[in-house]
Amino acid sequence: MANFEDLKSYLLSNMEAEERSPRLVRATLKFPDGSSHVTFVSSAEDEQGNPWVSIDSIVTPIGSTDLIRAVRLAGGRLCGGLATMPIGDDEYLVLRHAMPIAELNGQRINDFLVPFYSVTGAASGLAQELSSFNSL
Repeated sequence: MANFEDLKSYLLSNMEAEERSPRLVRATLKFPDGSSHVTFVSSAEDEQGNPWVSIDSIVTPIGSTDLIRAVRLAGGRLCGGLATMPIGDDEYLVLRHAMPIAELNGQRINDFLVPFYSVTGAASGLAQELSSFNSL
């Protein structure tokens, strides 16, 4: 697997996922407790034009959270950094991780899956922490 088309095909075949555009896949990860969480996987490029993949997992609508608290909480996460992402008419806070896609060739799909699951789980936990804080 050395390009985004191959990764996209893998996601669409092996996960609950849908293609949102030629460069964007929306995946829903279901957790053992019955909850689920949305993560977007997209084609990206670095400053030299090399192909990368970006993993963006939704945390919360940007207007409904304390951003300083979000940054502090995200700082303790192993994987990913905070970013914003427009989805429909709204702007969302997401936990983002990116990696070179050329590294995903052959049997190295776990090099993608480990950060994918890590970012998705961390974003879900961060969303829960922020929503419980915001509801006080």
